[in-house]
Amino acid sequence: MKRMEQTTRSLNSSALVLRRLSAFAELKSEEQDHLASALRPPRSIASGEKLGQGAFFVASGWLARQRTLRDGRRQVVLINLPGDGVHCSRRARALSDADAVAMTRVEIVPAEGLIDDLASLGYEGLARALSCAELQEDGLLLDQIVRLGRQTAYERTAHLLLELYHRLAVVGLAANGRMPLPLTQEQLADVLGLSIVHMNRIMQALRRDRKIELAHGALTLLAADELTASCDFSLRSFGLGRRPA
Repeated sequence: MKRMEQTTRSLNSSALVLRRLSAFAELKSEEQDHLASALRPPRSIASGEKLGQGAFFVASGWLARQRTLRDGRRQVVLINLPGDGVHCSRRARALSDADAVAMTRVEIVPAEGLIDDLASLGYEGLARALSCAELQEDGLLLDQIVRLGRQTAYERTAHLLLELYHRLAVVGLAANGRMPLPLTQEQLADVLGLSIVHMNRIMQALRRDRKIELAHGALTLLAADELTASCDFSLRSFGLGRRPA
């Protein structure tokens, strides 16, 4: 029974990762088979645990890429969501120096052999999808810089919530303005560079303005168009289907 459950979870994880990468490029059946064979059974990670440098995909849960100062303060520079790949690149990247820490209970799918010999195998679609995923990650990092550098606390919170919604929607985990939001206000504050008190005030203001509803770990966007206009949100950073240079 336990082995059957592990197999089912592995298949579900493969489908989620396939949905994520297929948003960037069309994958041939043999590429889908290679992806499925490269993914290992999911491994559970406790909230707060730091992960190593091996290549993997997030199967469930939310993961922070962060830097921690000596006094314990931390800045989350990117959130990895279900379907996202981590360390799935051969080129040196700035995020390689950022700690990967579970924000919630996380399940990861190791994928050590995925990026080996893609070119020699002729898996151009899969190689392009992984490259486009890297480009999207770069775009999200640029958005985070602009959020922290130029936007008000209200604007940056609205911008982040919209980003998370659209990223979750790609893999079928958000729809009709509703999405999971399992993070604490302290974790959101670490993403947005705010104090916990300030973060609480902003969330209250968004509720008071009837822009969001938040209950039992689920957030509903009540006025997505107004939020988009208020924080200059754009989907340009998502780069779905964009070819890498």
